[in-house]
Amino acid sequence: MPLGDSMKLNGFVMGSSTDSSLLGGNNDADGVAVLGELTGSLGSGEFGILASYTSGEDDGTGFLMPMAFAQSFGYWGYTGILTVQGPTDTGFDGDGVNMSNNGYGMSSVQAKYAFPITEALSGYVSAGWYGNTDAGNRDSNVGTDFLAMGTYRFNRYFALDAGAAYASLEDSVSGYFQGVQSTSGSSGAAFNQAKGEDRDKYALFTRIQAEF
Repeated sequence: MPLGDSMKLNGFVMGSSTDSSLLGGNNDADGVAVLGELTGSLGSGEFGILASYTSGEDDGTGFLMPMAFAQSFGYWGYTGILTVQGPTDTGFDGDGVNMSNNGYGMSSVQAKYAFPITEALSGYVSAGWYGNTDAGNRDSNVGTDFLAMGTYRFNRYFALDAGAAYASLEDSVSGYFQGVQSTSGSSGAAFNQAKGEDRDKYALFTRIQAEF
């Protein structure tokens, strides 16, 4: 939905229902997901503000998308560790979460700003809070995430990305690779760290890419 000349509002509402036989537990998984995003121009750059919500249960039987079964995720957010961009999807992305934190539910508030520095060089900064998850006796906050990077375009085909990311990760992170299908008879995806264990994660990265 356009809002004037320089801003747009995007969003969706989705529901999901998953039979318990796919989850190895006794309960079906049902839930809803809501996302809203405002984008537009600010100064010489472009900004985005995103808010998302997915319902969850403490046994992982909340909103589930197909990616939770495929043990994959998409570029749905703005940040670099709990969500990823192309340059940070390079082997250290195991703490990336899908939109529902594997059925435990999650809310997020994220912001980004992309801006030109020179004709060939552009910058990108973002920050995000992820929380409101129902992970039983684990933390209801998932974490906070910050990203800063630059992109240098040599020509129309080749670009170099370089930057840094930092995330504060709570014990309720359930990485996309954990999956939600269980053969042990218990519901709920695993978590990335032991109960009560919080982590700080730092990353420096570069990527050169050919685009045709």
